[in-house]
Amino acid sequence: MNNILKTFEIFLSLPLSIIRKGLVQIMHVETKENKDEKSINVVTDNEVTNINVVNNYKMYSLLTSVMYKRRMYEKDHAGKIYN
Repeated sequence: MNNILKTFEIFLSLPLSIIRKGLVQIMHVETKENKDEKSINVVTDNEVTNINVVNNYKMYSLLTSVMYKRRMYEKDHAGKIYN
């Protein structure tokens, strides 16, 4: 489980430099039709990045937990100077 979370942390740390200026929204959508069809769609605008997860609650949970941990890490390390 930790390896999967580390992978998502690496995945999200790279595009965060691009989307750091705007808002990131992660949404989960469950459909009754094609329940076996799973997908992730990312739409980036100038101010908002939407990540839509379709029929995959586990992926949604991973993404939201990684984003939460990243925000807590940035909050804890904001304004600190390391030599």
